[in-house]
Amino acid sequence: MLPERDDEAKCGSRIADRKCCEYKWAMNYKDDILQHLNCGKPRLSFIDYNAASAEFPHMAAVGWMLKDPNSKDDQNIEKKYKFKCSGSLISSKFVLTSAHCLYTNNIRMEPHIVRLGTVNIDEGDDYNIQDIEIEKLIHHPEYLPTQPYHDIALLKLKSKVSFSRKIHPACISTTLGTARFTKVNVTGWKIKDTKEISGYVQQSTVNMIKYQECRTKLKDHETWRDLQRHQLCAVRDGRNVWQGDPGSPMQIRIDTKSGFMHSVIGVTSMSHLNRSDDVPSVYTSVSSVLSWIEQTVWPKDESTS
Repeated sequence: MLPERDDEAKCGSRIADRKCCEYKWAMNYKDDILQHLNCGKPRLSFIDYNAASAEFPHMAAVGWMLKDPNSKDDQNIEKKYKFKCSGSLISSKFVLTSAHCLYTNNIRMEPHIVRLGTVNIDEGDDYNIQDIEIEKLIHHPEYLPTQPYHDIALLKLKSKVSFSRKIHPACISTTLGTARFTKVNVTGWKIKDTKEISGYVQQSTVNMIKYQECRTKLKDHETWRDLQRHQLCAVRDGRNVWQGDPGSPMQIRIDTKSGFMHSVIGVTSMSHLNRSDDVPSVYTSVSSVLSWIEQTVWPKDESTS
């Protein structure tokens, strides 16, 4: 028996809200998620931990293809990738990430694929994995690689993603983060010294702080200019030191009839990895750029996007 769809009037008037209702309905329809996630109340940890399989099915890793300098025929060699950024699947053809991780020394470096369906980026032979080529990189129109503002981008994929219990889009929040939330989760792969991500998806709980408090904490930071209203701030919570890698989603969990899913409220822009002090990390608020996201991802409110 199919679960009942949510009343459209309850879903809200924005495209993003209606899409969230669709995603929740689709999640309810997958009986295997019910068994895999054990339903009940979602786990909320106040220290870093490795994510469980299918716990964050929207997580994406952004990869650049490595070229063998000794190969003369790229068609006949096994393709290998270096993953340097995280992202969030928000529709069947779009991944949300940060803009700055797509640049090196202010030069745009076009990524080649996104990897979906795994919590361990090193397990390239997992049969659940989907490696999907990127068709187009779209950063926010006000983003400049020399400045830390409007640091958000969309990756349009060449083919549609096949959804499953391990691959499913997240909702995107239509309300500003600090007004409603105090503790939120950040997920991503930790960056190694080689500037690439590896290992298991990490989850960390961070404390959101208000705009003026964040400005005060950042005013003496050597690389920061000033905070703007489209940016969110968070500090580590207790023993947490990891606060996200480039493109990592800041998110909350939302209940569904079969368990839970996620709603992204921010994208990691400036993260202080492994810091012991309380210098805030900065995230781009998705609600502040919601119209741009909606017009790009769902230009005609197409149900197939």
